[in-house]
Amino acid sequence: MTTTPENTTEVSNSPYHVGHYAPVTDEIDGFDLMVTGTLPPELNGRYLRTGTNPRPGEDPGHLFTANGMLHGVRLRDGRAEWYRNRWVRTSKFAGKRLRNEDGSVDLTAVGANTHVIAHADKLLALTESGFPYEVTGELGTVGPCTFGGRLTTAMTAHPKEDPVTGELLFFGYSAVAPHLTYHRLSAAGELVESRRIAVPAGTMMH
Repeated sequence: MTTTPENTTEVSNSPYHVGHYAPVTDEIDGFDLMVTGTLPPELNGRYLRTGTNPRPGEDPGHLFTANGMLHGVRLRDGRAEWYRNRWVRTSKFAGKRLRNEDGSVDLTAVGANTHVIAHADKLLALTESGFPYEVTGELGTVGPCTFGGRLTTAMTAHPKEDPVTGELLFFGYSAVAPHLTYHRLSAAGELVESRRIAVPAGTMMH
């Protein structure tokens, strides 16, 4: 499957457009992959990663603000069943901006380009500046995830799972108030706590 870029304007020679940082230009599927060596048959599951990947003709101005692309390999019974890569279809991918004309922030207009995690029954593509995006095991985009409308702040791209309770602990930070909010997600995926933490100003936390 090959994508058709919506913006075909010429891009600059920015470091993230050339050499090893050059973006992947196509979405593809590969099946029954050749394996050099041996894959342990006990190793069953999906290996997923995400990263910034500007579309052809697109210059986001900074590598960190480019659209995210997921890459995945499915392993089962000593075989690599498939590889595929997909851009995360966020509202930013569709052309929306993080800041609306009235100055408000659209937390769905993010790149989902920093991290991908599994929790409860969801796969989430994460960034620092907005909502997580739920994706399928085949890397299709489901949409922004607000845990039933309870999440109203950004979600850090690096939450931590409590090894005893299975809860997911994370925070959201912002340049405008509320500057910092702590969140706790149950092992079943329910947002059970959101608590504002008083700080004097917005601070980038990573």
